[in-house]
Amino acid sequence: MSWKEHPILSVLIILGVVGSFLALLLTLLFSVAGPSETFSFNEKIGVLRIDGTISESDTLVAQLVDFRRDRRIKAIILRVNSPGGGVGPSQEIYREIRKTIETKKVIASLGSLAASGGYYVASAANKVVANPCTLAGIIGVIM
Repeated sequence: MSWKEHPILSVLIILGVVGSFLALLLTLLFSVAGPSETFSFNEKIGVLRIDGTISESDTLVAQLVDFRRDRRIKAIILRVNSPGGGVGPSQEIYREIRKTIETKKVIASLGSLAASGGYYVASAANKVVANPCTLAGIIGVIM
């Protein structure tokens, strides 16, 4: 077989050899360099969703505590789309978020509605972001 008879096959073989060499080189480089502070596949962001009426807090509080204790999670996004709910559950979630911001960043992202207890919970975060059309506000909690 000559290179002139099958030029496409020749190019594919050369690309395969070069690609294999680069993959081997990168693998060797990452294994020698060790873990990096700025580049890591182990770092994560936790996402906690608050959807609908806030009627209980146990599941959300437990998830928040797990995120806070997990060293791989560097920040938490609190996605709020809620008309509010009970005073007790809202207060418990708020208090747990306030504990969490002492060790990790918590960013509240408001959906289409964040009213009453939903807005109250979001206000505990380090930063609150919302779309211009988000209905957000608080007078009290609805129940």
